[in-house]
Amino acid sequence: MSDRAGILDSLYGKSPTPTDGFSMQRTPEEQAPLDALYDGNAAGPPPDEDHLFGGMPLLAGAVDRRRFELLDAGMSEAEFKQIRADVLGVAKRAGLVEDFAVTIADHVISGQLADARHSDAAEPVSDEQIAAWNTAIRAQLRYQYGEKDGAQLLERTQRFVRAHPVLAQALQQRGLGSRPEIVEQLVAHVFSNNIR
Repeated sequence: MSDRAGILDSLYGKSPTPTDGFSMQRTPEEQAPLDALYDGNAAGPPPDEDHLFGGMPLLAGAVDRRRFELLDAGMSEAEFKQIRADVLGVAKRAGLVEDFAVTIADHVISGQLADARHSDAAEPVSDEQIAAWNTAIRAQLRYQYGEKDGAQLLERTQRFVRAHPVLAQALQQRGLGSRPEIVEQLVAHVFSNNIR
């Protein structure tokens, strides 16, 4: 071993021959296997649909777990892919927190299944129940934010939902947009992100 060889060079039993006094360059024979491992100009693998779910693995998993249920209920693969794309599109465009997007996706998929199976769960929520939920959420917002700010925050939340038509459509299913746990999370999203 020469006195110019590094510690790792001695482990491998050889040291590259310096071509000048300052740098250690590999011979073409030594460089060829390294070039075969990585070619910075080579095209990467083609993107698949999952690249859309980047940063939202819980949402991707939640939707994919329900895939076979939907297919068994008569939904086509193309329809499933459309629901999947819609769910992600809403979450990304609206900037929803992933846990909340999972909650919405689960409700939407459960509704799709209920419709497909013609079960009792497919029955729409009664107007009386929606009115009761609306009264409860308005009272909670008044208590939490005050009369004026609570009303303004609810109005801002409604504008936010209207600005995202796919989200608005999802929230219209079975009174989902009137459920207190959904409205609370939407209001919190609008408030914490200062959405006007």
